[in-house]
Amino acid sequence: MSMGGPQIMGLNYRRIGYDSVQNMFYQFARSAPAQLLALFDFVKGMNPSSPAIQALQNRDYMTFATLYNGTGNAHTYADLIQRYGACMIA
Repeated sequence: MSMGGPQIMGLNYRRIGYDSVQNMFYQFARSAPAQLLALFDFVKGMNPSSPAIQALQNRDYMTFATLYNGTGNAHTYADLIQRYGACMIA
């Protein structure tokens, strides 16, 4: 199940620093800041050379979208990220 504003899948609870999916759910339910921090923790990953950060730095939105949300809608999300990213840079 995807949780919170960032829609982070519960199976990623360890990656974002929780000891259980139930604790992740509880923290997300009671705190919007916890959801936002989880998004950054997800992107950062569990090691210093995060593939998600590398993909964003290289503007490889397809790889980032696939890492974040799987392959199902990667093209759609990659296009959205690219469009919004272009607005931020302009």
